[in-house]
Amino acid sequence: MQKDSVNCDESIVNQYLTDNESKLFHLCNNLYSNRETQFHFANRDTLMASRAETICNLYLRENETATLYCHFLHANYIAEQPTFLHSSPSAGSILKQKYRDDYACLAMTAAQGNRYVTPLNNRTEVSTLPPAPIGSFERIIDSSTDDLPIYIPMSNLRKGDICQLRTAGISAGPTDFINLEPQAFMDGIVIVKNATHLDIEFTKTKQEVDTENMSYHFQQMMKMVERVKHIKY
Repeated sequence: MQKDSVNCDESIVNQYLTDNESKLFHLCNNLYSNRETQFHFANRDTLMASRAETICNLYLRENETATLYCHFLHANYIAEQPTFLHSSPSAGSILKQKYRDDYACLAMTAAQGNRYVTPLNNRTEVSTLPPAPIGSFERIIDSSTDDLPIYIPMSNLRKGDICQLRTAGISAGPTDFINLEPQAFMDGIVIVKNATHLDIEFTKTKQEVDTENMSYHFQQMMKMVERVKHIKY
């Protein structure tokens, strides 16, 4: 099968990039080399953890802290899909095993608002977040008259407590919430009352995006970065 990679002139790469930049370039260049089969999701989190570790080794100095921003189902301490029978270890579980107390997972969620979703083979669209059910973290702030975000450390909960948590991602699923034992999955959670999508134009379908090269994904990421810079807090 053909791999999605980019041919490059090593002499040019070495001429314009430092050693660390060159290693990072090759890491990004091979991001899609494992998307060859329908089973590529099975080792996705293992690769995510490996790449995060590589970047930390390249750029993180002693006593510095890095922030890895990704979906909670990738960052948590247990599994990538806690409700699936074929669940695989999350990137967070791998990083937690390696870094121990030096790795912490903080979840972020919203009680209401909107988000982007991408139905299979359809273009990305804006969707309203479903209401937070009773027994969920989001319901705590949803019933509050204060619009400020709140932080809940897991040390405030009792061992064995079960709560619901929104796990909305880019894919449109049948439900946004899962039941879990929070203390086993994270150290704390930040809850905002209202979430608003970034105003970005998506011009490709999900199927087209999945087959695009790295340049397109980088361009979309930079659009998001620029939009975040203009958000007023």
